[in-house]
Amino acid sequence: LLLAGACAWAGGLWAGLSTSLDQHIAARAVQGLGAGAVQALIPLIIQDFVFIHQRNRAMAAIVSSQGVIIMSLGALAPYVASNFDWRWLYYITSSLGVLAWVLLIIFVPETRWKRSQAELSKYRRDTGQYYDT
Repeated sequence: LLLAGACAWAGGLWAGLSTSLDQHIAARAVQGLGAGAVQALIPLIIQDFVFIHQRNRAMAAIVSSQGVIIMSLGALAPYVASNFDWRWLYYITSSLGVLAWVLLIIFVPETRWKRSQAELSKYRRDTGQYYDT
C-alpha cells in the first residue's frame, strides 16, 4: 500500500515537472498504476479492519468520500487551470497524495495475525446471535 501510494504521488509530481510528452505519459502511467493499486487495496483494508456487520457502512463512507473529493477537484480544476499553470493541478493532487501517504504511515498499523474461527464466523458472542441468518 505504501509503495502504491508513493507511486501515485511521485508520478503526479513527475507529471507536473515533466518537460516532454514522453516524460508526461510515463509519469501518468506511474501515477495511474499507483492510484489504481491503492483503489484496489481499499476494500481489502476495510475487510481487514472492520467487523463483518459494519463493513457496508464503512465501504459506503469510503466510496462516498472519494466521490466528494473527486467532484471537488473537478470543480476546482477549471479555476486552477485558468488562473495558474496546468502543472499546479499535479502539484495540488500530489500534495494531497503525500498527505494521505503520511497519514497511512501514521494511522494504518500492520495487521498480521491469525484470526480464530470464532473471529471469522458470523456469531456474536455478546448477544449470542448470528448475523445475516
